Amino acid sequence: MSEIAGLLSAAGAPPRARRRRAIDWALLVGGLAFAAMVVLALYGPILAPRDPFDTNFFYQSKLPPYDPSPTFPLGTDAAGRDRLSLLLWGARNTFSIAFVAAALRLGIGGFLGVFAGWQGGAKELWLSRLALGLSSVPATIAALMAVIAFNVYAGALAFMLALGLVGWGDAFHQARRATRAEASRAFIETARTLGMSEQRVVLRHLLPNIAPALLTVGALQVSAVLLLLGELALLHIFLGGEIAVDVFNPIKLPLDPEWASLLATTRPIFDLYGNTVAVLAPAGALLAAVVSINLFADALARRAQRMDLFRILSFRQGVALGLAALVVVAPALLWPSRLAPQLEYGRAFDGRTALTLAQELADPRFAGRTVESPSAVLAAELIRERIGGTLMPIREQIVTVTAGALAREGRVVELGEELAVLTSSDADLRAQLVFVDFTGSIGGNAFGRSIAGRIAVVSASAQSSVGFWVSIIARAGGIGLIVLNDNPRLAAPPDSPLPVLRTTPVALRRVLGVPLPVPTGGTAAVQLDVEVQLT
Repeated sequence: MSEIAGLLSAAGAPPRARRRRAIDWALLVGGLAFAAMVVLALYGPILAPRDPFDTNFFYQSKLPPYDPSPTFPLGTDAAGRDRLSLLLWGARNTFSIAFVAAALRLGIGGFLGVFAGWQGGAKELWLSRLALGLSSVPATIAALMAVIAFNVYAGALAFMLALGLVGWGDAFHQARRATRAEASRAFIETARTLGMSEQRVVLRHLLPNIAPALLTVGALQVSAVLLLLGELALLHIFLGGEIAVDVFNPIKLPLDPEWASLLATTRPIFDLYGNTVAVLAPAGALLAAVVSINLFADALARRAQRMDLFRILSFRQGVALGLAALVVVAPALLWPSRLAPQLEYGRAFDGRTALTLAQELADPRFAGRTVESPSAVLAAELIRERIGGTLMPIREQIVTVTAGALAREGRVVELGEELAVLTSSDADLRAQLVFVDFTGSIGGNAFGRSIAGRIAVVSASAQSSVGFWVSIIARAGGIGLIVLNDNPRLAAPPDSPLPVLRTTPVALRRVLGVPLPVPTGGTAAVQLDVEVQLT
């Protein structure tokens, strides 16, 4: 009686209450989260606030990585690249690898599983042994060997093939068991008795009934691929390979943005205590993707068990859904890449063009080029004509300083032709000098201890090398930099965290009263045991 009363009360309930009870919240929440992931994969590169490949080595007179701030909401990595932009840009790579590899696993495993379960006999036995042997190998080891075999530097396609070809064993076992269970049911025997062909029985009666199980398996395979990407990244195996950007404590950073590769930047694990955002951002994105995909697929599979998958949508509904998907996907695929100018330039300026330009610059009319000389201006015009761009006079990049001096024991070099201050910040330093030679062994704790708290002396031949030495000396704890160079047009980064002076080797020897050392035995930093004052 109580059951009948319950049914009557449910039938008599208001329509709005019945609809509220009929809502499948798991399907709704999972579907919205899954749709958000798809939109993020499609539009992530467009929504990225910055170029993910843009490095910021000096920001507010500090060196990277930078903490979260209004400029960098999630901070930056060790190269100064915006972490939020890397996450948004990498979503497409991550989901492309996950879905393609999972589809490949499900396609291979599902087909072979249905074939083995339906055929039985020796075919099922040998295919089961093959799948069992493949499943017996730890997933991380199998994926590691496969990725290395396909070449980790070969791009996303290598990861798709590697992770797809080694993980189909689970899909095979699920499909075989589901096929064996359905093949023994009465309606299958009835269809055979009525004279239906094997192909029609499989397509019309078998597959619709095992499709919910395969759908769940497919979702689990997507999650498995995402987790494998994270595990491989912690072993420094990730999309595009890696590059070391820190001389003192080498940090391996990914060349191609992808969520798992960003997780690799948290190694060694001390980053968990020093920079929790570096760990939580990519790990949280991977976790959210795994949970949302599993939730959506599980709810969809439960609903699919109560309906015929081949008749979920009518022809018109299918066409409308396809057009809607096209409207959503097309703008993301047709939107010009932020790197389109660089890509176009790279395609235009190939090796043959570079060789032709080098041969033209070897002409005698370009000989003897010095800064702002007629031949240098002529060469710059030729380069601009061949590769495009805008010429910028070097004097516009030079910081003008009205006072400065280098002194020791009464010997002084004043601001002028022999001395130039390359940074605009004020400085009044007195410290020991250390001579750094680029041919020595730069990096390591010993090098850092020899630089920390001292003024470094280096030889820099170009503006780019000045920026390099500023980064090196600042990371090692140096408090000042003296650049040996006779070029009066030399410049330093405008936001250099160190005071930088340029002087000639002759002027420095005159101030020191001793000759400059010649480093030997691979030693990069040589103590001069003299103290100078920068003002």
